[in-house]
Amino acid sequence: DFDASDIADTGIEANGENLRLATQGTGIAGGGGSTLSVAAAQTTITSILNASLGKIGTTASEEYITFGTSNEVNTFIGNSEILSVTAAGVDLTGAVTINDNLDVNGTLTTIDSANTTIKDKFMILASGSTSDTDGGIIVQNSAGAGYALGYDSGIDRWVLDADLAHD
Repeated sequence: DFDASDIADTGIEANGENLRLATQGTGIAGGGGSTLSVAAAQTTITSILNASLGKIGTTASEEYITFGTSNEVNTFIGNSEILSVTAAGVDLTGAVTINDNLDVNGTLTTIDSANTTIKDKFMILASGSTSDTDGGIIVQNSAGAGYALGYDSGIDRWVLDADLAHD
């Protein structure tokens, strides 16, 4: 037979035929049969894991984070998705301000902008080269070619080309 005294001093107490939390912990209110709540300033909880957790936030229609899709975390502000993180990458909607350095590592960087302003007085092209190489600027005139101002390392001079392939 079970006797509630068998689990004395564990924080669990008998409530008729059921068991319930007898006391509350640091930053946790409730217990004694009432609903538990976590204080906003509580700092001792180190993780929350729940396979069925769907949403965390202030309200259902304002600021919240969803976990409803497997391997995906989405952040909403004003009930609009602003940030989505998946195994494929990160999607961000809205303006971004970076107040420190930005390093982009990869083989392709695309800037889709109407106007680009660069404050630097010098740009370094072909910066990963370890020997003489060609380089320059191409203004696109078709899907795969354009007008180019480039440096031809084979003849050691700047050249113009009216139909230079992008690659």
